[in-house]
Amino acid sequence: MGKNGKLERKLVIGTLSKIEATISVYDWKCGDIPLWPLIKKELFFIFLDQPHENGQSKPKKVESVLFWKFKTYVTSFWYVLAVKFRVKSSPKAVFCGAYSHRLPWKGKLINRYYYPFTRKLSTESYWEIEYGSQDKIQNYLNEERIIFLDRCRFAFRLIDKFTDKPKIELPDWDKMEKIVCEELLLDISSYKGKLESKAKDLSLHIRIFDYLFSKQKPEVIYSLCYYNIAMFALNHWCYINKIPIYDVQHGGQGPLHPMYSYSNYPKGGISILPKYFWCWDEGSYKNINNWLKDNLYHSAKLLGNPWLEFQIKNEKESLSSDKKIILYTLQERSLDPYIIETIMQTGGEYQWWLRLHPRMADAASVIRQQLSVAGAMKYGVKIETSNETPLPVLLKNAAVHISKFSGSIIEGIALKTPTVIMDPIGIDTYAHYIKNGDAFALPYPEASSLSDILRRILI
Repeated sequence: MGKNGKLERKLVIGTLSKIEATISVYDWKCGDIPLWPLIKKELFFIFLDQPHENGQSKPKKVESVLFWKFKTYVTSFWYVLAVKFRVKSSPKAVFCGAYSHRLPWKGKLINRYYYPFTRKLSTESYWEIEYGSQDKIQNYLNEERIIFLDRCRFAFRLIDKFTDKPKIELPDWDKMEKIVCEELLLDISSYKGKLESKAKDLSLHIRIFDYLFSKQKPEVIYSLCYYNIAMFALNHWCYINKIPIYDVQHGGQGPLHPMYSYSNYPKGGISILPKYFWCWDEGSYKNINNWLKDNLYHSAKLLGNPWLEFQIKNEKESLSSDKKIILYTLQERSLDPYIIETIMQTGGEYQWWLRLHPRMADAASVIRQQLSVAGAMKYGVKIETSNETPLPVLLKNAAVHISKFSGSIIEGIALKTPTVIMDPIGIDTYAHYIKNGDAFALPYPEASSLSDILRRILI
């Protein structure tokens, strides 16, 4: 993302902070459900993604659409009814996440952030809730304890047609539109109409949780990525029902992340945010506490990285390489030219391992093609193997770790792996690590400067 990416993020975060400070956005509601965090997240990504247009897929034939809808609604109703009969015991804990948080472990698919906890619990004492689609060809660990929200939505969407819709209240919306237009040059006049659909989906998910937990209320709930529709709804449900819920850290939580940076935050809290923020490191903890100070509902807790600690303790694997390993954790679907050139300059001396973002595993073929065209594959760059190996194992065995602004920077530093941060966003986010000497800053990298810093570290 580079220099422009940092400036874009600072611009939009600054504008959102101005809106929070000057407009009564915390009073924006759908019934009793606060809407500003949802709107804030979407404005942030509308701004960053505005140059990119996704082509629309061709419409399906009417007959196939009607059949698909009928089949989907029937199977959804059946699943919703079956959940009540299948899960009879009240859970002590509920763990919520997505498919992207899972990885294969001893022949089963596990949620890597929760497995250190769930392995110690009897299957009767916890549930897992997964938002997003289920991969039906995968072998999930204790699948009978997993509730897939996506399979519930259609049944509740049909029921929703016969329920009253709460009114949306957005005082001073026009003032917000004007600020966004003037400072971000962004026309969001059509967004207000789309917001109604988002608010309906939020209400729908609250009703799903009312149904799931109507007679089986958990003692505590853990979630990953609190800022999607399903988790916003679950946070609100927990607020109403006085159930403690934690947002478990799964990546960076710095001041350039719109969901971990608020201004003028209300002391009474916001119901669609989690009660507790589980933080891996002191930098994340301090950032969240900075805007949560004097809050009467939320709090941040410095509790470490359970998966990292578990993996290192239990995994004895070491990577086979006769050269020192350079690990690059990516956030894009392709390699920057300077990375390819650096591989060409250093590949004879060191072994390069490329770790893709979990949501971009399909980028491997593109990256392999880039390396092949450049002639860099002759250096034995590892792509598939590095994505099949647990990240903590990669970090533990790497002689140096490079990244732009990935949350893996926190994990690498926790394992005392020399880390180079190659992007202004990452440098801002993890400034405390650089100040402490735990990481090296390379804000505007070129092949020559990156090669030089790698050689100095790897001597």
